[in-house]
Amino acid sequence: MALIEWTEAYSVNVDLFDKHHQHLFDLLNTLHECMREGKSREVIEEVLNALVDYAERHFAAEEDLMRRTMYPDMQAHAVEHRKFYVTVSRLQKQHQADLPARSHEVVTLMQEWLKNHILKTDRAYGPHMVEHQVRG
Repeated sequence: MALIEWTEAYSVNVDLFDKHHQHLFDLLNTLHECMREGKSREVIEEVLNALVDYAERHFAAEEDLMRRTMYPDMQAHAVEHRKFYVTVSRLQKQHQADLPARSHEVVTLMQEWLKNHILKTDRAYGPHMVEHQVRG
């Protein structure tokens, strides 16, 4: 059973970014399911690596599009991206240094990101992108 389901309420009206965000849902639900089965240790490293990769690629793509369309709240948006990246990088480094990341901490971080950043901050740029005819 999924912890959190993708719905159109999360859509930012940019297909590529919606796909990136759906990937986060998949990661979160995979980690949560493994926690329920007592197998989170087997996937936590993979999830952390995927989160760092997501943060690097997705944030760069989002910020590039914001620059090109002159999105007015880009700076504040980029600050949120940076905070998330710093947090997941810290968790990844701790895990690599044999200080295992706590799965529940990663789940909480991801849930908060989905509910606060994507539902609020990201969705705020949706109308701007539609106005600039960005869909892909």
